[in-house]
Formats: sequence, structure tokens, C-alpha cells
Amino acid sequence: GRIDQIRLLKSDVATVEGETSVGVPGEAPSVSVFSALLVLDNGRWTIHSIEESAAPNPVQVGEALRGLEWLVGRWVDETEATRVDTTVRWSSNGAFLIRSFAVRNDDNVTQQGTQIIGWDPRSREIRSWSFNSDGSFGDGVWSKNGDDWLIRSSQTLADGRAATGTYVLTRVDENAMQLKLIGHEIEGEPQPASPTVKVVRATEPAKNETPSTSSK
Repeated sequence: GRIDQIRLLKSDVATVEGETSVGVPGEAPSVSVFSALLVLDNGRWTIHSIEESAAPNPVQVGEALRGLEWLVGRWVDETEATRVDTTVRWSSNGAFLIRSFAVRNDDNVTQQGTQIIGWDPRSREIRSWSFNSDGSFGDGVWSKNGDDWLIRSSQTLADGRAATGTYVLTRVDENAMQLKLIGHEIEGEPQPASPTVKVVRATEPAKNETPSTSSK
């Protein structure tokens, strides 16, 4: 068994969450999750109550990301002065989605970055980790909300400041999606609202990408 979390509710009251397993020779172990309420009595912690239930079935590697498989491919969003080329692909073992992007201003690359999207079996949620060429980095937690994906993001900027916000990702159709940042704050200070960005699936080779002429 294992203890996953201990949370102190008061100085003399705490909750403990974890997992237990009971094995019988020749059979797969029976796994359960538990949540216990502990109280401090005369200097000793004692169990006041405990709840136990069957552990949820583990999600197979990559299966949790199937709802995001439509992201695989090349995408572009472009304004008068700026173009963002994005490529999304599966990792070699199919456990992660890897998103790479390049921001261009007048054909000059001004920023690049990589985002890794995967399933966290401990917290049982989709998470992402981002790393940018300016030294900033961050992580996000993904959740489905109707037709939208919400990405609760926390980021450390290149100058050390902390930024938070929620990205709303909406699939318009097979070849288009929309992205909007809401609730954006830097060091707790609200930032101006960001416009919705429309991203379309690219039909031409990405910059610096040469079409292959060899047969497979």
C-alpha cells in the first residue's frame, strides 16, 4: 500500500488518502483506495473514521489522450506581421503528444517552444509542460468542458515573474480551432483581455521544411 496525501485540517485533525492492495498467491492483487480521518488524542493520532472503495481501473498509456488526437498535424495562425507555425505529433511510444511551435515576424523567428502533453496517473488528469526559447516555462492541467478544452496554466516568465491564466481551446472542425486566454494574471495583477485566435490546419510545407520527393 501507499499514502498519497496527508492534509492537516486543524492542529488536531487530519485526513489521509492512499491505496492498499491485498494479494493472494497465484492471483492478481485486489487494490482499494481509502480516505481516513485522524484526530490527535493525548499526543497520539487515532483513526476516527475511514472510507474504502475499489480503485478505479488504470488508464492505458496514451488512451487518455485520444480525445486530443485531432491536434496531430501542422497548424498555422497568421496576422499581418506575425505567423505562428505549430506541429503536433505523438511521441515514439504513443504516451505523449509533443507540440512544437515557432513565432515569426517578417520571416524572422523570434520565439520557439515545445509543449509535452501527457496523462498523470497519480492525479488522473491530463497535464502539459511547456518550455520556451526565452527561458520561460510552465505547466497546465487540461479538462473537458462541453465542446471546449480548458487548460489551467501556471508559468514562470523569463524575468522570474509568475503568470497564471486559463486557455480555452475549441475545435471548430477538422481543419480549424480557436484559442483564447482568459483570467490572465502576472504576479496577481489582471492583464488585458486577449482576442480569440483562429488556428487553421496548414496545407503548405512549414517554413524551412522541404517536401519529400522520395517514395516510402
